[in-house]
Amino acid sequence: MLGVIADDVTGATDVALALRKSGLRTVLYFGVPGEDVEPPGAHEAVVVALKSRMATPADAVAQSLEALRRLRGHGVRQVYFKFCSTFDSTADGNIGPVLDALADALDAPAVLLTPSSPQHGRTQYAGHLFVDGVPLAESPMRHHPVTPMTDSSLPRLLRAQTERPVGLVEWDTVRAGADAVRAALADATARGVRYLLADALDEDDLRTLGRATADAPLTAGAAGLAGGLARAVPGGAPDAYDDDDPLDAWPAAVLCGSCSARTLEQLDALRALGRPLHRLDPVDEPDPAALAGRALDWYDALPPEAPHGAPVIHSSVPPDELRAVQRALGSERAAAVLEEATGRIAAGLVARGARRVIAAGGETSGAVVAALGVTGGWIGRAAAPGVPSIPPRRPPAQVRELRRRRLPRDRLRPSPGPLPLPARTNPRSPLMTATHSAEERASAAASHPAARAAVVTSARALAARALVHGRTGNVSLRTGDGSVLITPTGADLATVLPQDLSVIDADGAHLDGPPPSKEAFLHAAVLRARPDARAVVHTHSTHAAAVSCLDGLDADDALPALTAYYAMRVGRLPLLPYFAPGDAQLADVAEEKARTHAALLLRHHGPVVAAPGLDAALDAVEELEQTARIFLLLRGTDHTPLTEDRRAALAPQLPGAVALFSALAIKKALDDVVLEAFTSTTGIGVEGVYEPTNVLLEQIAGGARPDVMVGVTGGLEKLAASGVLDASSLRPLARVGIGVAVPPGAPAVDLSSTRALVRALTSARSVAYSRTGASGVAFAALLERLGIAEEVNSRATVVEKGFTALAVTDGRADLAVQQLSELRFVPEARVVGPFPEEVQHYTDLSVALGAHAARDPEATALLRHLTAAPAREAYRVAGLEDPRR
Repeated sequence: MLGVIADDVTGATDVALALRKSGLRTVLYFGVPGEDVEPPGAHEAVVVALKSRMATPADAVAQSLEALRRLRGHGVRQVYFKFCSTFDSTADGNIGPVLDALADALDAPAVLLTPSSPQHGRTQYAGHLFVDGVPLAESPMRHHPVTPMTDSSLPRLLRAQTERPVGLVEWDTVRAGADAVRAALADATARGVRYLLADALDEDDLRTLGRATADAPLTAGAAGLAGGLARAVPGGAPDAYDDDDPLDAWPAAVLCGSCSARTLEQLDALRALGRPLHRLDPVDEPDPAALAGRALDWYDALPPEAPHGAPVIHSSVPPDELRAVQRALGSERAAAVLEEATGRIAAGLVARGARRVIAAGGETSGAVVAALGVTGGWIGRAAAPGVPSIPPRRPPAQVRELRRRRLPRDRLRPSPGPLPLPARTNPRSPLMTATHSAEERASAAASHPAARAAVVTSARALAARALVHGRTGNVSLRTGDGSVLITPTGADLATVLPQDLSVIDADGAHLDGPPPSKEAFLHAAVLRARPDARAVVHTHSTHAAAVSCLDGLDADDALPALTAYYAMRVGRLPLLPYFAPGDAQLADVAEEKARTHAALLLRHHGPVVAAPGLDAALDAVEELEQTARIFLLLRGTDHTPLTEDRRAALAPQLPGAVALFSALAIKKALDDVVLEAFTSTTGIGVEGVYEPTNVLLEQIAGGARPDVMVGVTGGLEKLAASGVLDASSLRPLARVGIGVAVPPGAPAVDLSSTRALVRALTSARSVAYSRTGASGVAFAALLERLGIAEEVNSRATVVEKGFTALAVTDGRADLAVQQLSELRFVPEARVVGPFPEEVQHYTDLSVALGAHAARDPEATALLRHLTAAPAREAYRVAGLEDPRR
């Protein structure tokens, strides 16, 4: 039996659901089970939810060892210590001490751990923790009001909490397979290294780590590794309660205490929808009983048939307000008041008829389950990733753990019809419904997630490099559809999030999102003047602003070219006359000057820089600031700027576009994320040609020569052997299997076995497939092998090239067969899943440079980008697999 010790309630439910989804029957205890609690019978995993995350190291160790003692009494011989996926605990840090105590108690050799949990946006690479693709120290966790995380290096964080040696299992070792990881663990044990932090970027990596530690007495991490471990140990079938959750029909109430950025966004979304919200203010009323009484009085006063949905009672506030509460009451007293009040409110709501409690936040959840007397439960269906229903071992009360950060804001919408209040009539409705409609997917695609991420990364870089201060400065990026993403008005660039960005048109008119920067008109004007530019950065950086205030400057060339890099990155810097911030008259003046200059200096204000991409814009504005500093240092001294000849030789050069040939199988990932991220940051354009590999090979035979090519590995190897492609640059990229799609709304077909597949193919009115692509060739051969070629082909819908799933959306066919990533390019079609493994055909894809482009910097940059970890994650999301799996 596998036993899990989790440092808080939300972490426990997270890991319990990961175990349950991996096939292990799982029971969850809130707190260490008493001596009178019998072992959970047929269950294969036991999770103990402690309240130790914010405890002192000594207290956390004591709780964990007591949990270990009881787990051993239940027959547990393999233990998993679950800590937060952002590696936060207390200021002193108790993850290391707990690991030390558990490892000693279990006499464990080298212990493998990782906080990676890709489904929650957490990944580890080169020993650094990333949150939604951003280093931990640059994520919103840097400014967490309780546990700020200012270091992304996991080995460094853990070494600060333990005296035991800490090592690293690098990603290349993980990708080499479970045997390679086992060898690394054995080597670490021989060298006396106690802990190994393992890189992991996707679920395949976690499965590898799980296989490597299937017999280990102790492993540790977030829910991701627990799921990988569960898949490697014997498991059972799902239980009946997974399919029967009668509590969906019970009245609901929401209690929220999390102060995370995502929770605050969700509360704003609920507030905008008109949901009834009540805030607990412990400063105004520090008595827990009275504070709870106020909340229950508010609840009682709600109209019985209020149409706005389940009420929300919360203590969640932004960081500055939380600090004010902590200053007024002290951190410990404030937490104690809110926990006791929350527990009283939970009991009061249940007494009033609520039976479905939605709890957000680890401490809040602990207070709720304690007040309701829920000592444990079985793990049921998931409402969202990491959010299971928990039918208690002693009904009727139920706690449903719902951390709203699991449901992205742009995928939430009100449920159809009014939402009921607890203990009122018609109690069947969820609070909100996560949807995946075609319209929403199209909307999400139009929101430019990769471009948004790039803008946020640049904005935070400006703040980290002290090029902006307070709530000054702004960043914009022109997207492929001509709209412009821009940071909103009053934004702190150090904490801005992708969903915070505004969208404007080419004239600066607000299209979507929060109100844009009041200087949006300036960004729009500069972008209109410079069709070669995609990015604009405006700062109030100290030295450049100081220069803008000086007398006697050359209006056509305000800063002399003192260094070569200034000449290369900035060029000439005209000085524009003074306009008050937000004065739209500046637009005409800036647009005129920007036609011939990529950088401008606004009098008594600061610089504006345009560039092909965000990286170049950031480099230019930083170079401009440093040159302004040098200029001020040299004022009044004898110095010599660069000569005009030297400046002309160093004038900024625009990057050229890269010609890309790509197979259709990877087009969705490239279009949705990968190429937008590349162009947004580098400013390098990509001219893509997407066709089946066979068609691309025909074009190359006719004389076409791409700078970069993505296609079937065998075809690329032949081109490399013939000298068309650069053999030394050939890299494996992804692999993809064949799958089946059905019309929207149609029931899924059975693909569980070869016999089931044959039945589906022969009973379909028509099957659509392509005879030119790799999947079509393989499928045609499979039909012959199965002896059903004549029957299927007699009524097949043959698609010469393109996406076969279009045929099931327009009524031509009942089934579409193609590579899974190509099926997913048509969002209206319902992708059922892959072929059975025994008849599956995988196509391996690789990438290489054209022989003529082997030393081309733009083509080489694209090759690096296509093979980097973020791109591989995009391939996985699009339905492709790692080729080395």
